[in-house]
Order: sequence, then C-alpha cells, then structure tokens
Amino acid sequence: MSRIFDLAQIGIVPSCAVVPREVLLAHGAGWRIGLVVMSTVADMTLDGWLPGRIHDVSGPY
Repeated sequence: MSRIFDLAQIGIVPSCAVVPREVLLAHGAGWRIGLVVMSTVADMTLDGWLPGRIHDVSGPY
C-alpha cells in the first residue's frame, strides 16, 4: 500500500516545483522549491521506515 502512495507522491514532486515558481517572485522561489522537494523526499523515506520501526517496537500492528 505504501508503494501506491509513493507513486502518487512522485507524481506530485514536479508540481511542487512549478506552483511556488508561478506564485512567488523568481528571486525567492529557489530555496522554497528546494525545501518543498527535500520535504517530499524525506516524507517518502519515512513512509517506508516508520511502519517498520513501529512494528519493531510494538510487535504486531
């Protein structure tokens, strides 16, 4: 199930770069786009790691 969410997340990443560029001024959009993409990648990483960690700590889901 998490793979399905990851595929959807991967489809969202390019739009995360386009929307701030259209809405914000060009000189301030660079670091904001980087922050949004970095947050998205960190979320995809936690999506795979966190359920395993919860399982290790608490036993069955």
